[in-house]
Amino acid sequence: MAIEKFQGDYFFLSSMYSVKSGIELASGLIVPTVEHAYQAAKFYDPNAQEVILAARDGYKAKQIADGLEQQGSPVKHGWGETRVIVMTDLVDRKFRAGTRMANLLLATDNEYISEGNTRGDIFWGVDPPGSDVGLNMLGHILMDQRSVLNTATAKSKKLS
Repeated sequence: MAIEKFQGDYFFLSSMYSVKSGIELASGLIVPTVEHAYQAAKFYDPNAQEVILAARDGYKAKQIADGLEQQGSPVKHGWGETRVIVMTDLVDRKFRAGTRMANLLLATDNEYISEGNTRGDIFWGVDPPGSDVGLNMLGHILMDQRSVLNTATAKSKKLS
């Protein structure tokens, strides 16, 4: 079986999911969603970052960031090359070992995780859901994080 959409029981996998305790960034700032941090990380301008981070939810954070880009606010040089590194770090922060979020990810067992969407995002996901049309980068990052958590859990059990 595969997880083909980040909805219902699997919404917690989405970058839009609001984590109760928040996600702590390297700066010490706590944000509600991966999307807030990811969108803010695109920009040099601290004012742009502040507006994005203050958004009511991840959807609004993305909308604000898209608007800023359309208005010509400069995106960090090399963003296309570094965005996967940024997302990987944020997913790691969201699914820290020993947390409720990590336990939810571990509970997906070895299911294939695919960020199925109908908005044409074939970089982070696949479109349409259930297809193999897309790179599914977010799905792969999540499965890699799950593997890291499984390894850490196995090591912890050996030490007990």
